Amino acid sequence: MQISHRFPQHQGWVSLFMGWWEYAIRSWRKRAGPDATLTFLCELGPPPYAITGPDGKELSDRWQDALVMKDMIHALWDRIASEPAASR
Repeated sequence: MQISHRFPQHQGWVSLFMGWWEYAIRSWRKRAGPDATLTFLCELGPPPYAITGPDGKELSDRWQDALVMKDMIHALWDRIASEPAASR
């Protein structure tokens, strides 16, 4: 997800990606063994991979975006993990 979650016009994309990630985490948990580890990697690369403005500079603070995304995924994981096993 190369967009900034902080821009209001991107909220639809953020919701879409969160839904995909929720599906993926739930699917993985159904198949994973008790000691399995899930690695979540989202590529928030620097320019030219990152979205830039006409001046060539990034439109947001990618480090801050990455930290917020980490918190969003941790919260999603915690919510799924706290559900009864049958609802996962």
